[in-house]
Amino acid sequence: MKLVKGDLVVAFQTNVVNVLIHQANCFNTMGAGIALQIKKELPDAYKADCATIKGLRAKLGKYSYAVIGRGMVFNLYGQYRFGRDVQQTDYNAQRSALRAIATKLETKKAVCRIGISKLGCGLAGGDWEVVSMIIAEELAGFDVTIYQK
Repeated sequence: MKLVKGDLVVAFQTNVVNVLIHQANCFNTMGAGIALQIKKELPDAYKADCATIKGLRAKLGKYSYAVIGRGMVFNLYGQYRFGRDVQQTDYNAQRSALRAIATKLETKKAVCRIGISKLGCGLAGGDWEVVSMIIAEELAGFDVTIYQK
């Protein structure tokens, strides 16, 4: 797992990474942070989010995704609500969703170049020490790059 400064969406658009994973809430908003950038620049990922039931708590620990060009964008449901007043990140949900994504990508592991934001550690208030351990454990064996601006 590498940590780099850069723009995750640009890395995906230029095929530096071919799998993009970011955290979303369960209300189909994608209204702030990297989710807003993805909504604007990779609208098929937002369409995949909107194809799920708005506000459904059962989405926690799951994901939606869109195939865009030669890559995939995963909306990982790692928080129920949005807002900055309390921590929104649910570590168990992150772990479950990352495990499910790893299972989906297992047969393509050799060709996956995964780019991830600091999942849920910005506006959702997650602790990077905890989240980075979850990512390392659940995506062990994958080529993973963490992007921060």
